Amino acid sequence: MKQLTLAVGVLGLSLYMWVACTNTPAPSNTVTAAAPAPIDLGIFEQQNSHVAPFQYDTLTQAFHLARSNDDALRFVSRRSEQDFIMDVQLPKQSLVGSTFGILLATDAAGEYPIAALQVVDGKLVFAPSTRANSSNVLEVQADYIRMEYINGQAAAYYTIGEDKIRPIAIQQMDDEAAIYIGIFARNTAQDLSFEDIEFSHPEIEPPLSEK
Repeated sequence: MKQLTLAVGVLGLSLYMWVACTNTPAPSNTVTAAAPAPIDLGIFEQQNSHVAPFQYDTLTQAFHLARSNDDALRFVSRRSEQDFIMDVQLPKQSLVGSTFGILLATDAAGEYPIAALQVVDGKLVFAPSTRANSSNVLEVQADYIRMEYINGQAAAYYTIGEDKIRPIAIQQMDDEAAIYIGIFARNTAQDLSFEDIEFSHPEIEPPLSEK
């Protein structure tokens, strides 16, 4: 009887160990996805959502924009709390049928524009938004455009070839805690490339008491 009891006990223990082993969960092969790497935007910090956004080439430091008939705003920008100057070389491609340029806004999406120096069908326009009045245009073929924000004023300029910089307009601005400055586009009749964009802070003369 003792032998039978012992045998039953051994059998029960073996059965328990077999069930425990078969119920042990298999090691998981799930791999946690790594966070996506931040997108390099060169001198800019962010861009608004769009199906055909600006693409930055880290080797040439150029910004490329694909052809799009979409009228939605494409805007790549940076935030600045200081006075600044931005120079943009206009694309070498035909500019007819496209709208793009430099935009100042109070938000990163560009939904609240302050001023825009833009090319509309190959003509220069300075306006308070990216939807400019087609009658308010400057009939020039500029090579570079510049937007300044200094001492609460926005100023727009252009250059043709090696000529000196020429003013277009000056606009007094309301005091803003921060401004987003960048390049924007709407309808683009063909692919565009911005090969030279420079951003800087102007040198400010120190007070006479510090000289």
